[in-house]
Amino acid sequence: MTTQETDRPWEAGEPYPWTGHILRHLGLVLDFDGERLVTTMATGPHISDHRGRLMLGALGLLIDLPAGVLSIQRIKPDWTVTFDVEAHLVDRRITGDELVSTGEIVRAGRNNVITESRVVDGSGQLVGHGLITFTRLPRTPDMRGVSPPQARTSIVDPVPAGGRTPIDTYMGFRTDVAAGTLTFDPGRRVGNALGAIQGGVTISAMASAAGSVSTALIGRPATATDIHVYYIGLGKAGPYQTRTEVLRHDDHGALVRCMIVDTGQDDRLLALGTVTTRAAGS
Repeated sequence: MTTQETDRPWEAGEPYPWTGHILRHLGLVLDFDGERLVTTMATGPHISDHRGRLMLGALGLLIDLPAGVLSIQRIKPDWTVTFDVEAHLVDRRITGDELVSTGEIVRAGRNNVITESRVVDGSGQLVGHGLITFTRLPRTPDMRGVSPPQARTSIVDPVPAGGRTPIDTYMGFRTDVAAGTLTFDPGRRVGNALGAIQGGVTISAMASAAGSVSTALIGRPATATDIHVYYIGLGKAGPYQTRTEVLRHDDHGALVRCMIVDTGQDDRLLALGTVTTRAAGS
């Protein structure tokens, strides 16, 4: 797939996630199992850190789309937007060729929908857990159409000859460790059906930024393991910037406050959360 194909703007009528989107780059397969949605994602170095262990950002991308599909399926023709997400790495070691996420509805009420996801590796070991709350909204004419799958659905772009690009690179993340920021641009790789930032991309950006500032502070590689983020606004202008503040740290890790703003909309606040990081060997 050429750079032009993955960087061109979203076009009216394209099904979401469209060609070149980060979710297609990951190679997701969705399959309904009764009231549950089972999603698989290929493993590999593109979703792993320097030690070959699962990245929190990859977990966020894996659980976000299926949770949204489940919520929309339950309350259609209404729509949902993400209110908050908790995601946790349980065991970051990966065994096998794929991860399997099983998501289900915990509650579908008049105002919100809550989903839970459990992610296992090829050996059946629990590697991640997530809870996502969605706000329920009446559908409006300007919402881009998304038809939740009724059966097994593959969301996969062809794998390049050299293998899949690491997800942070693919999404265009640019880190300034000294400033404690991470910047990225809007576009078809990172957008959602509303034209704003896809929810899993938000998790990835915060996790990556927190890991970078923690590594610099502690003096050895540190990676994000846990996140709680609130989704506040829809950014559409860009560039988007993740800004960090270390709230607590020691030799074993840190607690980092992260906010994402839309610099093209006078630093409009898009998301706010906290990320826990852990240093290598801790």
